[in-house]
Amino acid sequence: MYSISAQEAFHSVMGQKDRNHHHPSQRDPRFRDGGIFPHLYPKFRLTREDRIFTMGSCFARHIEDALSQHHFQVPVQAFALPDGELPYPAPHLLNEYNAGTIAQRLRATLGDYQYPDGAGIEATTAGCLDLFLHVASRPVTRERLEARRREIDALYAQLPDCDCLVLTLGLVEAWYDLQCGCYLNRAPSFRTIKRDQGRFEFRRFDAPDVVQQLQPVLHALLETRLDKVLLTVSPVPMEVSFMPGDIVVNNAYSKATLRTACELLSRHEPRIDYYPSYEIVTSFGVAQGFSPDGVHPKLSVVDLVISHLADHYLPHRILSRLDLERLYAAWAARGTRVLLYPAGSQAMDMLSQTPGLGACLVAFGDRDPAKQAATLHGRPVLAADAISPENVDLVLVASAQHEEAICEELRFLVARGLQVARVSDLHLHLPSPSEIR
Repeated sequence: MYSISAQEAFHSVMGQKDRNHHHPSQRDPRFRDGGIFPHLYPKFRLTREDRIFTMGSCFARHIEDALSQHHFQVPVQAFALPDGELPYPAPHLLNEYNAGTIAQRLRATLGDYQYPDGAGIEATTAGCLDLFLHVASRPVTRERLEARRREIDALYAQLPDCDCLVLTLGLVEAWYDLQCGCYLNRAPSFRTIKRDQGRFEFRRFDAPDVVQQLQPVLHALLETRLDKVLLTVSPVPMEVSFMPGDIVVNNAYSKATLRTACELLSRHEPRIDYYPSYEIVTSFGVAQGFSPDGVHPKLSVVDLVISHLADHYLPHRILSRLDLERLYAAWAARGTRVLLYPAGSQAMDMLSQTPGLGACLVAFGDRDPAKQAATLHGRPVLAADAISPENVDLVLVASAQHEEAICEELRFLVARGLQVARVSDLHLHLPSPSEIR
C-alpha cells in the first residue's frame, strides 16, 4: 500500500501547474492526434553512447526498430536467422510473453539458472519446436534447435554490458513444465499434453507473482554495468485465452495486472521507470488505434508512441510519420527542392512510408555510376558534383550506417550554397504551428 499524509496529498495536487491530476478533455494539450499523451517525469535519460537491450513482448520490436534507425546501439537488431524459420523479422523470434520465461532468461544470462536438458522441445513430424521461442516459430532439426539456442545465449550474454534494458510485459497466462521445472513461452500441443498427462500445468499470474518473478533478477541485473530499466506494458491484446470467460474480460485483467506489477517494481527504485505505451495506444480506441484485426496497433499510432518516448527519454526527438508528413508538406509549400543521398534502401523506405516526401523530392544522389545512368521513381540520380543550387535546395543524407562519412564527403556542397541535413536531425527542421495551420 502507498500511504502519505493528507497534507502531502493535497499539496501534491495543488502544486501541479500543468493540472494533470484532471483527466484530459479534448481541449487539453495532452489530447492530440486522436489520443492521450500523458505528461511524463522521467527518472533518467538515454544518451547517444548507451547500448540498449530490448526484451519482452512484440511491442519491444517496435521500440528497438526506432532506436536502431536513429543510430542507437541495439544488440538485438544484429540477430539473424536462416530463411524459413520464422515468418517475421529475426528479432521477433526472441519475443518473451510472460514473467516466468522472462525471469528464466535473465537468470540464465546472469548464471543463476540453467535450462534443464531437453526442456521446451516438442518433437513433430516436421522437426522440433522450441517452446521457449515465438509462437509462430517453425520446426527445425534438433541440431539446429540446439545451435540456435547457443546463438541466443551469446546474444543475451551482451546484456550485462549494456546501459539500459527496455522490457515490455505482454501476458499473465503461462504454461509450466512440472517435469523440467520451467516456464514455457508457448503452449504445448494438445497431442503432447494428452501423451504426457500430468506433466504440464496452466498458470495465470497475479500482480504479486509477476513482482516475485522479476524483482530479484532485475535488481541483480542492476548490479552489473546496466543501470537503467524502462518497463512498458504491451498494448497488443491476448489473441487466445485459456481462462474461462470472455477473452475481452481476461485481457483487461491481464493488462491491469501487468500495469500494477510495473508500478510495484518501479515505485521505489530510481533506476527502474515505466513508460505508458499501453495507456497511450488504448486511448485511441479500437477503431482508431488498432488495425482491422483488433489486435495490432496501427503503425501510425505506434510512431506517435515512440515519438512521445523519444521526446522525454532521448537526446532528440524521433519523428512520427505524422511529424514527417507535416514537415514535407511545409517544404513543398515553401518550394524547397529536396535531394535524397544516397539512393539506397533507407531513401526508398522513406519515400514509401511517407508519401508526402514525393511532393518536394526532385532527385536522388549517389556515387554509383550505374545508378547515375538510371532514374528512380521518375527522378534523376545525380553524382555529387552535379548537385547545385540551380536544381536542389536541400540535400538530405539518408544512411544510418554511413551518415558521418557521407556528410563529410558532401561538405563541399555547403560552400556552393546548399543545405546538407541528416535524417537523424530532422526534428530540428519541424515547421512552426503557423505553417502547419
